[in-house]
Amino acid sequence: MSWIVTDLQRLYEQTFYSKPYVINSKPSEDVRTNRASALKEQYNGKEVWLPCEFSELGRITNENGERVFGFSSLKLPYATVSIEGSNNWIETPLNGRAGTVKELYNTGDYNISVKGFLIDEANRLWPEDQINYLRHIKESGVAVSFNNALTDIFLIDIGNLVVVKKLTLHEVTGGRIHVRPFTMELVSDNIYNLIVD
Repeated sequence: MSWIVTDLQRLYEQTFYSKPYVINSKPSEDVRTNRASALKEQYNGKEVWLPCEFSELGRITNENGERVFGFSSLKLPYATVSIEGSNNWIETPLNGRAGTVKELYNTGDYNISVKGFLIDEANRLWPEDQINYLRHIKESGVAVSFNNALTDIFLIDIGNLVVVKKLTLHEVTGGRIHVRPFTMELVSDNIYNLIVD
């Protein structure tokens, strides 16, 4: 299995112009924080292979209610993830005073970037099912669950829900038909209850 990681590191560097860090921890070594994050201080600011998983929440079905794919979730073991968040502030100038009064209007969405590989490790064929799964959750227009050690810290309170904003499949060179690099842009989503009087 280690030869796959080495090859993927080189392919990642060729595709995304950076080299991810591989965490080689012993099973007995504790690499988790109290929020279930598989991160350590020493990995801050570095790209790290950070497995992630999309779950369909029971909504990926066709017109007849039948499941579109043979699997209900997609695990991506070779991915790097970054997250960015912002707040929306109302700034009100005061007459005769310097500066403004700042009021937090709301907490903005989290923007998540995922880079990695779709791989058919079993048959070493083109990963068509995985590509179709990502295409379907992009086109479905519904929020899906996204689990990852980093994003769980930020999204756990809203049920880890995201929508797919952008999906890019990158060109592959060198005859690697069973490996397909991809980039995704995700945005956090909340579920709201609308009450009509």
